[in-house]
Amino acid sequence: MQHDAEQARGGDILTRGDRTTDAEMGKIFYRRLERLVELRRGKWGPLNPDEEKAVNQAIYSTLLDCFDLDVADAARVLVRRHFGEPRQHDVGPSEMPPHAA
Repeated sequence: MQHDAEQARGGDILTRGDRTTDAEMGKIFYRRLERLVELRRGKWGPLNPDEEKAVNQAIYSTLLDCFDLDVADAARVLVRRHFGEPRQHDVGPSEMPPHAA
């Protein structure tokens, strides 16, 4: 039924060629970051080490997307609220080696 309604309106956003604004994309990526943080914090149960590593990488990647899409301040507040201030060696994905001093 929903597909029929989309066709009646001229198709979905992908087939119509509509452009999503940076503000809309920023909201999408910020919401994604919120869900990933909830997942990492155990809202839906504990993660095994491989899942935890994958979620950490997804958080890092999504955080960078938020920086590019002008929701950097809100993203920083969210991450700091749940994980605290980053230390020098905690800035990148988990598999990155700490910087030598």
